[in-house]
Amino acid sequence: MTRPSPSRRIFSGRLARRLRLTLAVIGIGLVSACGTVDHAGLFSNDDRSEAAARTFQRAYGNVQRYYVDDVAVRNLALSSLKVLHEVDETVDVHDSGGKLVVTVAEKEIANFSEPASDDPTYWGVLTSAAASVAFEAAPALKQTGWRTVTDRMLSASFDTLDAYSRYSTPEEAAREKAARDGFGGIGVTLMDVEGEIVIREVIEDSPAKGAGLLAGDRLRAAGGTATAGMTIEDVVILVRGPVDAPIDLSIDRDGQVFEATLVRQHIIPPTVYWHRDGDVGVIRITWFNRGTQEGVETAILDLYDDVGQDKLKGVILDLRGNPGGFLHHAVNIADMFIRSGEIVSVRGRHPAAQEVFRAHADDLLDGRPIVVLIDGNTASASEILASALQDSGRAVLVGSSTYGKGSVQQIFELPNAGEVKVTWARYYAPSGYSLTKYGVYPTLCTATGESDAETILANVTGRGAEAARNLRLRRDIDRLSPAERKRLSEACSWKKSENQSLDLDVARGLFERPGLFDMTQAATRSGAPAS
Repeated sequence: MTRPSPSRRIFSGRLARRLRLTLAVIGIGLVSACGTVDHAGLFSNDDRSEAAARTFQRAYGNVQRYYVDDVAVRNLALSSLKVLHEVDETVDVHDSGGKLVVTVAEKEIANFSEPASDDPTYWGVLTSAAASVAFEAAPALKQTGWRTVTDRMLSASFDTLDAYSRYSTPEEAAREKAARDGFGGIGVTLMDVEGEIVIREVIEDSPAKGAGLLAGDRLRAAGGTATAGMTIEDVVILVRGPVDAPIDLSIDRDGQVFEATLVRQHIIPPTVYWHRDGDVGVIRITWFNRGTQEGVETAILDLYDDVGQDKLKGVILDLRGNPGGFLHHAVNIADMFIRSGEIVSVRGRHPAAQEVFRAHADDLLDGRPIVVLIDGNTASASEILASALQDSGRAVLVGSSTYGKGSVQQIFELPNAGEVKVTWARYYAPSGYSLTKYGVYPTLCTATGESDAETILANVTGRGAEAARNLRLRRDIDRLSPAERKRLSEACSWKKSENQSLDLDVARGLFERPGLFDMTQAATRSGAPAS
């Protein structure tokens, strides 16, 4: 008996028409092996499979166009399809003589002739088709669920790339976007205390602040829903909502329960905190989002008001533990303090990933000294800021070597409301060295095992000269032998740093002793790049 054509047996509806057109255009043949599995209605949920195909296509295409190194789309697809076997060991998808073969329980249920290795459109369709075939034939895949399986596949497609390129599910993407750009909310952070939802912090100039809510207040209900037994994530979803929309809260303060109606407004999570330490300002930046630049500007203006513009000696900028953020936020903050010269350059495969960022003529601190605190968890955009201030001669860096995340990521939205973050360029400090792996080397290292700031400050000239030598080596890292690189990486290893107050004590000492900051700068000047 003549068998129905494979495409008619496997595909149906709108997806079938689209896939048949795709296969006809590129000459892909699809063959069923044994005929023991009934393929009728395999793609009965056309919208589901079409949506997955579009999402895979967009994800693969973004990597192909923007990733810092050339990548074969085929490798992304094969990496994603491995997940099917991880979820259900009876499923196998493998390459055989230029065909992609799908088996379930060692029986071939379909095979696909592979398209060109650099074709994201058709690899996206093929990935969805192969997953759909396996999904309908493998019980464990069905039990796991289409959404979970495809999310895992999208995540796995990035396994062949660097550690900073990744996929975010729609839920993760929503949280990350809210952290970057803000959200409709009331302006509190929450914590779980023995199963109760407690306000940890109330943000200034927020609806919560205006309503008189306080840290330590316990949230009993939001929008008419009791919060008992809920996770913080669920309560956050409950409290957030459209800007200008009201929400009713039930608050327990020291056993007294009261009701409050708040009107949500656009909230940008705070990332900048400051206080005065005598005549010195201490500004901590926890990470970078769209509100960080304004936060730093406000902190400096507030310090001028609090200390006095004529009395403010300078600023300690605390970047310890700062994981970074967007490139332009770090560039804009560096530009607040550097009058001229390069801030950072980025280089990548895409033509748009070739750019040099330069400073303009303003300095918000008017030349006052800056001491930057760094550690092994200072990364990415915070490393850009630290290296720019150091290479420009604008700041002394105190602490330990930074993380060494010298790459730029672009974020792209997907049709499923998820996002992909793709590394598309690498950072280079003004003096030309890459921030990758070895990070930024401090001017004064506090990770040598010493616990006394006086010992470090007693010989800033000698330590500055040592830092200058290490900085020259850092800027010439590509020419060093493996042994020399190892010695350099161990010269101020962040893993040795345990006394967090030591960094602040050293920074204070640079301000308290007249001329000590300038002496430290002078000692390291020989490490500056030749002009």
